[in-house]
Parts: sequence; C-alpha cells; structure tokens
Amino acid sequence: MEKSFKKPAFDYLGHVVSEDKLVDRIYELDELVKTITSNKGNVLLAGERRIGKSSLVRKAQALLEMKKVLTIRIDIRGYDENPEGFLEEILHILCYEIALKIFDKTPTDMLLALTEDKASTFKSKDFKKLFEIFKLLRVSNKTNVKNSSAQAGVNFLTIGNAEANKSKQQSFAIGELTDYEFIHIAQELISICQKSGFRTVTVIADEANHLAVKANKEFLRHYLEVFTERKVLFVFVTDISLIDYKPFKDIFDVTIKLTPFRNISDLNELLEKYVGADYNQIYPEIIVKEVWARGKGHPYISQILFHNSLEEALKQNKYTVEIDDILRAWSELLESDKISDVLKGLRE
Repeated sequence: MEKSFKKPAFDYLGHVVSEDKLVDRIYELDELVKTITSNKGNVLLAGERRIGKSSLVRKAQALLEMKKVLTIRIDIRGYDENPEGFLEEILHILCYEIALKIFDKTPTDMLLALTEDKASTFKSKDFKKLFEIFKLLRVSNKTNVKNSSAQAGVNFLTIGNAEANKSKQQSFAIGELTDYEFIHIAQELISICQKSGFRTVTVIADEANHLAVKANKEFLRHYLEVFTERKVLFVFVTDISLIDYKPFKDIFDVTIKLTPFRNISDLNELLEKYVGADYNQIYPEIIVKEVWARGKGHPYISQILFHNSLEEALKQNKYTVEIDDILRAWSELLESDKISDVLKGLRE
C-alpha cells in the first residue's frame, strides 16, 4: 500500500466545507429552503459550536439562489449594542449584492463610481436608482460613524484620503435615517430585485448570539415583521444557548436545531467524500466505530480524530489506523484547550 498511499486531506477542519462535502443535512436543508421559498417566515438556526451551521447555510444559499431567492449574509458581531447599525448595514450589503447579481457591477465598480461621479453615464434606470440609494446610505453611514463609536466597524470600504474627503462628507451629510425612510428604501431595493426576476430576499445573519437580544427583542420583532411584509426573510444563525430563550425564540416562525450526525453511516459517507471509496484500507470498521463512540457523531471532533489518528499511525510507518492510534489521538485531544468547549458539550 505504501507506493499507492495518498494521505487524506481533511482540509476543512474548523472551516466552512464546500457544498459537495456536506454530510447528513438533508432534512435541515429541506426545511430551511421550503420555509423561505414558501414565505412561511423567519428561521432561527441553532446548534453547538462547530457543528456545521455555516456549512449548512452555504449550501442553503446555493439552493435558494437556484430558486431565484437573492441571499445576503451579514456578521452580527460588532452590532451587539447597536442593532440599528445592523439593519442599516443590511441595506448597504443588499446594494452590493443587487449591483453584482443583477447589474454585474462589483463592489470596486460601485466605489469607483462614487469617486468619479459616474451616475449620469448609467444607462439603466434601475441601476441609476440603485446607485443613488447606495450613495445615500454611505453618506448616512459616514455621518453615523462620526456620532457613534458602536458603528466604527461599519464603514469598512472608505477609499481615498480621509482628511481630503472630510469636507465633502460634511457638506452633504443627511444624518440618521428615520424608520419611514429606512422602510421605503428597503422597499425600493426589493422592487429592483423583483423586477429582475428574484422572488424574495433572504438575509442570513451569522453570529446572532452576539446581538443583545434580551435588550432589543421588541425592536427586532418590529423590524422582522416589517421586512417580512415586504418579502424579506431572515435566517438567524446562533449557538445553542438561545434556543431555549423563549422571548427570542418566539420572534421566529421556524426553529431548526442542528445536531450531530444521526447514524454511523454518516461517518462512512464523510470518509468516502474525503478519503475515497477504499477508505476502509486506512480506517477499518473497528476504527470507525471507535470514532463514533468517542466523538458521538460530532462532525468536527470526528474529523480531528480521523486526521490525528492517521498521523499517529504514520509516525510508526503504518498505513492503516489501529486502536492504539485512536487512543493516543483522543488523549491529545482531551489535553487541547482549543476545543475544550466542544468536548465539554460531548461529555454533557
């Protein structure tokens, strides 16, 4: 086996996996996609750390786009004390996504157009409107940044010299958007999407547990309802801690809990995807059972055990993992501080 041996590449350890590598998420994917495409309501997607939430969302995005649902993603970290900034950033990102997916304009194109005052040269009426909204939002955004340290991270694409642009910003600063203005700008953007064939818009909010949900529950409820009426739905991605917080959970129409793999056959499928059809030459059935017993179906822990146990075997010039390799890998894993919270969840 030595001549033909190719070391498996568990290269997605701790990262978002590609769509073709996703294992055992058929039911959750189906429920999420059906909820959005049928306009059933907003979704709370919850699961323990590194269980595969982001990977599931990535696959869901691809499926939704195929069904003419325009999706945008926003990371809520940084908006924990400023949910208003989170909502305004949604409009900001939506402008970028519409420009790219409908008008084939990159973020760089949009930013360069700001500096070169190209609006008058745009032929599409809808794109002219989009660009004017984009410009309006950036001016409002810059004004808010000056007045609120909580939004310091929002305006991350400023170009040119800050001092040189300062007088320009102040000369046409419009201040914060009112609720009425915010809602109607959102409606204008959604209208552009629908005219271009998109059925709805879905906002995927990562790290939703970082939002100060207990303090801003009614605020969120109000805006989620406003968006839902205009065919904009939300998928809030959060850790497992919020799934039992009823006041927050009640804001959402559907709750999806992401769990570890359901069956040991899912580990076999994972190995086939990463190693190949002859994976049992490296990981015999007894090893797969041992990983299942110790990792309890957690995809991240299982991959680490498969990866590290093979490393242990290779140190001894072995090309097939044995029980003692798993035991050494497990022992080292228990001593690791990096995943102590995940292991704690397994023990509980």
